[in-house]
Order: sequence, then structure tokens, then C-alpha cells
Amino acid sequence: MKKIILSILIIIAILSSCKLKEDASITNPTDSLKVTSIKVISPNGGESISEGSSFQITWSGTGTSLVKIQFSADNGTTWSLVVDSLKNTGVYNWFPVPNIISNQCRILVASLDGKYSDINDKVFSIVRNSNKSLKIVSPKENDQWEAGSAKEIKWFSSGIDSVKIEYTTDNGNKWNLVSVDKKNTGIYYWEPIPNTPSTLAKVRIMDAKEGLPSTESGIFTILPEPKIKVLSPNGGERILSGTSRKIEWISENIENVKLAYTTNNGFSWNTIKESTPSTGFYIWDSVPKVNSQLCKVRVYDAKDGEPNDVSDSTFTITNQITQTLEITSPNGGEKWQAGTNQQITWKSSGVANVKLEFTTNNGLTWNTIVDQLANTGAYEWNVPNSFSTQCLIKISDAADGDPVDQSNGNFRIAPKAELKITKPNGGETWVAGAIDTIKWTSVGVENVTIEFSPNNGTNWYTIIDKTPSSGTYLASFTSPSTQYKIRITDKENGSPRDESDGTFTVIEEPKITVISPNGNEEWYAGSSNNIKWKSSNIENVKIEYTTNNGASWKLITASTPSTGVYTWNNIPDNISSLQCRIRISNAVNGIPSDISDENFSIVTFGVQLINVTKPNGGEQWIAGSTQVITWDAAGVSDVKIEY
Repeated sequence: MKKIILSILIIIAILSSCKLKEDASITNPTDSLKVTSIKVISPNGGESISEGSSFQITWSGTGTSLVKIQFSADNGTTWSLVVDSLKNTGVYNWFPVPNIISNQCRILVASLDGKYSDINDKVFSIVRNSNKSLKIVSPKENDQWEAGSAKEIKWFSSGIDSVKIEYTTDNGNKWNLVSVDKKNTGIYYWEPIPNTPSTLAKVRIMDAKEGLPSTESGIFTILPEPKIKVLSPNGGERILSGTSRKIEWISENIENVKLAYTTNNGFSWNTIKESTPSTGFYIWDSVPKVNSQLCKVRVYDAKDGEPNDVSDSTFTITNQITQTLEITSPNGGEKWQAGTNQQITWKSSGVANVKLEFTTNNGLTWNTIVDQLANTGAYEWNVPNSFSTQCLIKISDAADGDPVDQSNGNFRIAPKAELKITKPNGGETWVAGAIDTIKWTSVGVENVTIEFSPNNGTNWYTIIDKTPSSGTYLASFTSPSTQYKIRITDKENGSPRDESDGTFTVIEEPKITVISPNGNEEWYAGSSNNIKWKSSNIENVKIEYTTNNGASWKLITASTPSTGVYTWNNIPDNISSLQCRIRISNAVNGIPSDISDENFSIVTFGVQLINVTKPNGGEQWIAGSTQVITWDAAGVSDVKIEY
């Protein structure tokens, strides 16, 4: 009976506990049941906000401690980040409002995981600020930027559509163009930073249209571009496992390097040294006990892995000590014709790479055939035009010259007719109408026929049917094409024959035509005017002017991109002349060039000039006849004529 009563009491206690927990969950909800909500309050549609200004973004939100804010200028098609993480205070001071002029703007406020968010109800506008301003944010004074790297040039601005960006390496004595007409987004990715080390670098940004406003950064440093080059082992070496080996390299602007090696031609790498000062060498103690002909070393900046360099070719690590080499062909008595391909063969053991040489004077002097060659037992040799009956082949270990062997007896190299084009042989660029030289080498050929193809050999046309095989011939072409080839043939036998290994290009003749000023214009000293021209196949031009009808010329700019327009700012105040002309020429070599067709005037405000051009002395006019009196004038509206 007592057990039954005890059981009932336990059940009642459990039920009471459950009820209490149930009530507790109703009156004291846990954090897991909190509702998360976000609502954008401002901007919420219809506002007009000036670029570069400050604007308070406001919202209401619960259930999340951090939020992020995004902005769209195309009604939500694309979004850019305003701030990636912000305490959920319900307000954010947006400064500066970006230089993105649009009437399709929206703001999005969201929890960091993006599960909860809200977008303002209607679009608002970002409008152009009537007050122009510019301020560079980056680079900052005393910054250090590495040549070859990419950095962000940043600025605040208002009232400006596009900007021109320049940099200097001499504290402003000379400025160099970075970007000529960059849309004003407030940021420019400068990549790569030029390799012009300087401790006096600056960046300058200005209104691309008017030049003002203009602002400069503080002085910062451009560090030299870091470089690494592996010197040894760099391919072809034979290294005995278990020994020590010096790894050598050259580097610039790098403090410490990491060293690694591969035994499978780069498929995987093993660390030699995690970090060591970049002194140019490191002693590799106890080369690993492996047998591989596919070894390389890699040296790279220990800081971030860039730059790095790898052995140009593979080398060998081996534990084989016994080495032998034996020439099998040519081994005496053979007759090989110059110009033919012949197999040099040998037997060997324990040698990774070989060096092949030949002599034509029975070993008095030797000529290298190949300095580093994988030891396959055979090499196809294009026999040279070295005619002799006292020829030998020598083979040796490319790593250290030992072991070595040579042909047991002499063989003979006999002549063979040969012809080889050397220019144009592929990749050259000729100018239409210009005379250039076709070049070739030949042996045993007296006269040749020279042809050309403008379509990579589909059709051939004769340049000269018969000319002595002197090795050169002057030619020119009139039609531009990227598919030109030259073919030269032995006139008498039709063989040998050779054609350009690849196609070369004939481009349109470079041209320059001055458009403005081209005669009779009136420009004023101290003003700025656009010099205009047309050009083709010219990258940069030189611009000069004369005030004495070409008797002498003065420089305006030594080199500027051939865009067709150049603004001549602040025409010198000391010019007053009716005999001015502009000359524009190729900045590289001065050819071609063009000059204003007629004279124009440059005068100082308030100065009047008149120059009688006809009659000007020595003429004979018949009484009673009608003659034309001509003159040049500037700053004069009406003239009086007397005789």
C-alpha cells in the first residue's frame, strides 16, 4: 500500500514539474523565439542626394546585432557594398555619397548572413553637386608601394564627371599619365605600378575636361620590383645523392627566400629551407637519396611566394657512380653530306646528359654541336657546311666532362648545294612602298629565282626570274597583308629551294596630315588651342611650331600619343607673328611628317600686325592693268591702302 501511495506522489510531482516548465516558456520566451525584422526608413524613395555629400541612412531592426548595407544605382540589378559589418544602431552616416549620377538608386540593409533584409520602397536619386571638389585619399604620405604590384588610387570628389590621373617620381617636376579620361568612380586600380623606383613619388588627379580642380597626394615611395633568377642548378647538371650542393640565384628587393626541389618536373615540391636570407647562395647539405632525371629547384620570396623562379631545365640526382661513354657512329670511314641529317649514336652507362662536339682538323680544335642533351643514345645532326676529310665526333658527360670518347677514325663531310632565307623569315613588319632587303645564304648556287606570296603560299608571283645568288636583293610591296612569304629557288636546277619559315606583315604606309591650324587661323598668345591631325600606323608624334615660315622650328612636345588632338596650353606670350605653322612628325624617327598648308597668326592681345605679301619687291606691273594686292593681317578689322 505504501509503495502505491509513493508512486502516485511521484507521478503528481512529475506532472506539476511539466506544468511549471510549460508556464515558464509562455511567460519568459527564450532568445531562440525572438523575431528578426529589418525595415529601411530613409532614404525610402523620391529623395535627391548630392554626390560627395553626407546622408544618414536609417532603419529599424530587431533580432540581429550586426548588419551590412548595400547600394544599387540600377534599381537593384547590381549591388555594391557600402559597409560590410555595422552595429545595428539604426543609423549610418553615408559619406561620401558616391559619384554615380542616377535616378534609379536603392539601399538594402541586411543581417550579415543575408537571411533578413529590406530594400527602400521606391527609388531615390543621386544628383551632380554644383560645387566641384577633389581630395586624394590614397596613396597617403609616406606610403610604400611596390613596383609591379597593384594598388588602389582613391579620392573624394563632387561635381566632376571624369578625371585625369598622373604620377611623378621627382616631386612634380615631370608628370606621367596614368589614365587620361577615367570615369569618376572615386577609385582606380593602378596595375602594374611602373618599375620607376623613387622616394619622391606623388599622384595628381584633376578634372579631365577643364583641368580644375586639381589635387596632389603627399610624397610616397615606389619600391623596386622584386626579382629572382635561379642560376644553379639550372638544367643538365648531374648531382650525386648524399653530397652537398651550392644553390645559386640573383635577386632584387627581397629579404628572405624559400627553397624547394622537385624530382618529378614540378608535379610536387619538397621544402629545402623555409626561410633564409637572400644572399644569392645556399649550401644544400645532403642532397636526398633519390634517382631522378626530372629534378629542379625553386627559389621564391619567403614572405608571400612571389616572385619565384625555377630551374630552366631538369637536372639529375643519382647514386650511380660507374659511368661509361662510347661512340658507335660515325666511328671512321663514313662520308656525310653537308646539309643532310645524320644519326650520331653511342653506348653509355651512368650518364644523365651528354655534350657533343665535332672537329674538322683531326682534333686540333673542337666545335660544340649541343651543350646539354638528355642521354638517349642517339642525336640527329644536321651536318654543317664544314668540308673536310679529318672529321671526328666527341662525346662527354655534360655535367663535368668525364667520361669522354671520340670516333676511332676520321670521317668525311662533303659539300651539298644549300639555300636558306634569313630575312624576311617570319614575324617581320615591312612598310608598303618602302624598299627593304631580302637576305639569304647559299652554297653551290650561282643564280636564283625570287618569288613572293601575299597569302601564305596559296599563290606565288615572281619578283625576279634570275639574279646572282649574292645573298641580298632589294624589294618593295604595295598591298598590305599579314600573310606574306618569300621563296627562293636555284634557277638552274630548281633545287634547293627555301621559303620563309613564317609569314611576315606588310603594313600601310604611315601617314600624318595636319588639320588645324592649317592656314589663316588667328590664335592669341597666352591662350590654349587644340592642334589636330589625322594619322595611320603611328603611335606617338612630335609637335613643333615656327614663327618665321619654317626658317626655324621650336618644340611643343617631343612625344605624345597620336590621338589626333593635342591641347597647346598657354601659347608663349613672346609670340607675335603672321608666319606661324605647325609641324607634326613621327616621334620615333621624324618620318613621315606634315606641315600646316598655309601660315596662321599668333598675336598678343591688343597687338596689330600687317604684312604685305604682293607686291613684295621686284614685280613689274603694266600701267592700266588690274593687279591683286595681297596681305596678311592680325588684330586689324579695316585697312587703308596707299602707293
